[in-house]
Amino acid sequence: MKIHFSIWACLALILLNSTLLISSTTPESAAIESADGAKKDAKELVELLPGRQLLLTVNDNHQTLDVKLSGAAENLEWVIFQPKGEVISRISTSSKIDEIKINNLAAGRYVLMIRDQQNRTLFKAFELN
Repeated sequence: MKIHFSIWACLALILLNSTLLISSTTPESAAIESADGAKKDAKELVELLPGRQLLLTVNDNHQTLDVKLSGAAENLEWVIFQPKGEVISRISTSSKIDEIKINNLAAGRYVLMIRDQQNRTLFKAFELN
């Protein structure tokens, strides 16, 4: 199970650090440029949660994380992990979550991953000071 979430964590870091973070309902392709500058064939990009926007705000008191997720309520899995892959918390719910308590988290960078039943994901990083 740790390997599974480590893989997801690595994928999240790659997506967060790239400028090609795409959330669309139609498959798109992009030209890949190798280190020597040669262009390779177009590849299909990974589809994320389509039509969903995620906004995270850490409250001034650093006790809660305000969550605004667009779209209808559905059965989702919410996972907070560190970029190194350590899972901090995991919850599955069929109702929307408006806030997450983060008062027990140390200062640092974290990632919130939301996954639906079709294993489509949405990632958003947040930082505690």
